[in-house]
Order: sequence, then structure tokens, then C-alpha cells
Amino acid sequence: MKKINVCVFTIAIMCSVQMGAVEFPIKTKTSNDLDIELYKDGTWKFLIKDSYQKPSTSTRVLKSKKGFIEIWYNPSKWKKTKQPASPAEEFSLIHKTGDGYAIMIIESAKMSRSKLKKQAIRNAKKVDPDAYISLEKVVKVNGKKVLIMNIRGTVEKANFVYHSAYWSGSEGVFQIITYSTSELFNEHYQDLDDILAGIIIKSKKK
Repeated sequence: MKKINVCVFTIAIMCSVQMGAVEFPIKTKTSNDLDIELYKDGTWKFLIKDSYQKPSTSTRVLKSKKGFIEIWYNPSKWKKTKQPASPAEEFSLIHKTGDGYAIMIIESAKMSRSKLKKQAIRNAKKVDPDAYISLEKVVKVNGKKVLIMNIRGTVEKANFVYHSAYWSGSEGVFQIITYSTSELFNEHYQDLDDILAGIIIKSKKK
């Protein structure tokens, strides 16, 4: 994963603040073109991109039995688990560091995007009643509209960030859920984000 240089931006912004030239929060980019939002106290967070294209490094594919979705991933960063963690999952991946995860729930069920969103947060709150959506945006992923959400919550006293994609169409629905601990999320963000960028929807629906 490319190193994410945020310090350069922080120093430059802080210098501007001293001259009264900046109002917080501000949106900028890292040295490798990832969108972030900087705050006055020097903290920052990633922002969801406007659109996604499959990375050239994503050379291995998982094809759903449901037929309407493929997930491309980088085999040098991720490995497919021998067996999904639960019956609801069709596929699951683990980052080769052991600190990042991706699960794919793909169903033939008919459900609107708004209901799918409500189901996602309801499932998160079953584990942590205080779980909440920290970011959400409808974007184009390889030409198709997909809801991207970040959900933060606590599982067994560990804080997690879920960076996930949700889609519904006439063929069915999917939830592609990537996650890591909040302490390691920024470090692994690009690899998690690349999983979402590797979603190819075969549906005719835009």
C-alpha cells in the first residue's frame, strides 16, 4: 500500500491558520490522491470518493452464484478464506497482515436501497447499540450507483470501522463489508477501499 502522507498537508494548513487564511474543517487530498477532511485540532478522516474504477492491481475475481456481481481484488494484499464465517456470507477475504477483513453477502431478495441501509444499521446495533453511520454517499462504482457507508461501533471492547458498499436491483441485493479496527483503519483504508472499487455489477440497472 502506498504511504499516505498527511503530515505535509497538516503542516501547510496549520501555517495558513496562523495567518487567518483557513476555516475548518477543510477538504484536501493526501499525497496519493485520497480525499480527506482536516480539523482544527490536527485530526483528520478519509472521505468517500465521488466515483470508483477497478484498480489495475485487482487481478483476481470472485463471481457470485447469483450471477449479477463480481468482486475483483488484489491477491498480493488479500486471500480468500477457506470457508465464510457465517452461512449468510457467500465469500470472505482476509488481509495478509491479518488486520483487515472483507465479507460478501449477496442475496436474490427484493429490497429497496433505503430498506437495505436500515437493515445494515439495525444489524450493527444488534452488536453495539451505540453503532452509528459516520459517512454515507451514493457514488458510481464502475458505472453503477452504489451506496457507500462507514459505520463505527464496538465489538467485544474493540472499536471497529466498517467501510462498505450496498446495492439493490431487480436481480437482488448485496452488502460488501470491509472493516478494520479504528486504530488500524487509516493504515489499511486504501486496501479496504480497493475492494469496493473492484465491484462489477452485471445488472442492467444504473
